[in-house]
Amino acid sequence: MNAQNKLEELIEAKDFDSLLKEAIPILSSAKDTNDQETIDLTFRYLRGAIYMLGQEYGDTKDQVDFKSENELSCSFCGVSGDIAKLVAGPQAFICKKCATLALEAID
Repeated sequence: MNAQNKLEELIEAKDFDSLLKEAIPILSSAKDTNDQETIDLTFRYLRGAIYMLGQEYGDTKDQVDFKSENELSCSFCGVSGDIAKLVAGPQAFICKKCATLALEAID
């Protein structure tokens, strides 16, 4: 079973602890090999898990004061959404640079 199939299986099983444990080495390896497709796909799985957790615990997008796309910014460094892709969490956003720094800090 390849890594992406494993992540999909963990999401379907709602095994979010294992999903995070599996995703970190996948992201690290993809970063080392500049495999942007794997990085993007893994972050999609992580966003899906965050959304599902939000629904499970009653924190959905409807309860967050989302701004227009031009007003969104990284919750960590403040970079604006119009110049950076942002990953949305239940109540925060993170840019690629901050996500990469966080991954390096974990390693």
